[in-house]
Amino acid sequence: MIARTSSLDDLAAQYRDQLAPLRERYLAVSPDSMAMSLEAVAVCCALAVMREVTDVLDLGSGFGSAAFRTVLSVPVASVDTSSQWLARTSAFIAGAGLPQGTLRTWEDQTRVRHRYGMVVYDAGDMSFRRKHLSDVWPWVRPGGLLVLDDAHDRLYHREARAFLAAHKVTMLDVRGLSTDRFHRFVLVAERQ
Repeated sequence: MIARTSSLDDLAAQYRDQLAPLRERYLAVSPDSMAMSLEAVAVCCALAVMREVTDVLDLGSGFGSAAFRTVLSVPVASVDTSSQWLARTSAFIAGAGLPQGTLRTWEDQTRVRHRYGMVVYDAGDMSFRRKHLSDVWPWVRPGGLLVLDDAHDRLYHREARAFLAAHKVTMLDVRGLSTDRFHRFVLVAERQ
């Protein structure tokens, strides 16, 4: 396991500060407990910048979709299992004056063969995530990062850890840095 560095902590703190106003506006669209946390998104942004990620696949559109477009100067593809939620995300992104980039449904994404530098997995409910984790893995390029949101869910955490243990990954320790007031956190794995 790779330990956090103070530079990751510092950069994540900067992104938390920068993205806090956007997060407040986003809470008019989604309840705080449903949206990806500010802490988790800030960690994703910091890791993307530090690792020089060239593109992001955001599975589960919402606050992260807007935040990644705000902070990162790389292509962001946002995917959702709900076309209605994707439309809400599109409207929020447009209202914030951000580039739309790629917005697609989960069904459309299943036909995509591109591998991404960072894949943030926050789509659907927890049973959906457990069921489709193996479908997500091929979208992570070697050397890329897989970020699993809501790792506080014990069953999901256990199944995700078992899945990752069966693959060549290096786990990054960001639990403390990504934990929010609901005790949610992310697991981050680097694909070898």
